[in-house]
Amino acid sequence: MHILIVDDDEIRAASLSKYLVANGCATDDEVVHVTCLDDSKRALRNIHFDAMLLDVVIPKRRPESPSREHSINLLEQLSRGANGLRKPQKIIGITSHTSDLGNFQQLFLDYCWTVVEAPANSDEWKPRICKALNYTAGAELGRIIDANPTHVLTVHGIRTFGAWQSKLKRVVREHVGGVEFHTYRYGYFSAFALLLPFFRTREVDRFYRHLCQFLEVHPDKELVIFCHSFGTFIVSNALKRMLQTERLVPVRTIVLAGSVLPSRFDWSFALASKRLRIVNECGIKDYVLCLCDALVPLLGMAGRTGFHGINNQNFVNRFFIGGHDLYFKDTSFFQRYWLPLINPTQPIPDVDERNPNELVNGFFEKAISILSKSKEVLYVIVIVCVLLHFIF
Repeated sequence: MHILIVDDDEIRAASLSKYLVANGCATDDEVVHVTCLDDSKRALRNIHFDAMLLDVVIPKRRPESPSREHSINLLEQLSRGANGLRKPQKIIGITSHTSDLGNFQQLFLDYCWTVVEAPANSDEWKPRICKALNYTAGAELGRIIDANPTHVLTVHGIRTFGAWQSKLKRVVREHVGGVEFHTYRYGYFSAFALLLPFFRTREVDRFYRHLCQFLEVHPDKELVIFCHSFGTFIVSNALKRMLQTERLVPVRTIVLAGSVLPSRFDWSFALASKRLRIVNECGIKDYVLCLCDALVPLLGMAGRTGFHGINNQNFVNRFFIGGHDLYFKDTSFFQRYWLPLINPTQPIPDVDERNPNELVNGFFEKAISILSKSKEVLYVIVIVCVLLHFIF
């Protein structure tokens, strides 16, 4: 959501911007702050903002004295569509002076806008603005979903029954109407079963059959898939099988979280599609995946290190501070990072919370990578030793 803050109080504007980003209303790149009338006009000519938060008393240019006339001038030009200004979908006035509320209330009410008392030394007014912006974003996403009927499918990981799937479903339905939700559950899958390729392949086969049946019932619906841990293995391999048979698969976005796939997993089967977007969410402190890469045959830790190769707008690795379950600590992650991914027109924002100077972490990952290269050989040796034990 693109937001323009027009406020000559730079401390208040910075605090508001930080609050909006922290609460999922926008990303850092989507919030633009200007301090005067002239700069706000330049911004409104260049960018179509979803919302504008306007201080009701601003200067024409810096460092001139602020005046309410400049805010009124901007509102009137926007209402007429003058000077090439692009109209924001929503405008909210902010002021730190109670006396200004009465002076501007009627002007804002004439356009069904509102003015909020916003003292710089208080945060009580910020949740109101956040709720208003979330409502606007949800309404816009709802219109897009109506034009592009969408189904969401979730697939959980091992040693769990997928409680996060219900939480995500609740968050989506609170913000967007018209999205059909489907949860795929395959029961409790143990760490021991993960070690054996036979059991992994069996789950891929089962999901493949269910997905084929689903697509037969909903051939014209676009599909967004969220999967976690072993669920990323199931989804990617089932999809690979589908696309290799040249079956039409209306999957628009795949979101992988805590992926157990190898970093060099071959996505060429999917990248040929210009419509498909792949988002790989990585936890840079996901030590569970270190064990996976070091010990489990044919699996890796792409959910920690990312997938190797070209990254672009349709194939994105995003890095967060946290472990294997960082995505499910509370619903704020869903709202901030996953809800926008349902929107096919919304660009995927980059996120990289890694510290480039953290050498110890780099050496650790390199050691795990070296160890992982011999695990298949060790796995075969163990199987041969067991067989020999029973034979002789």
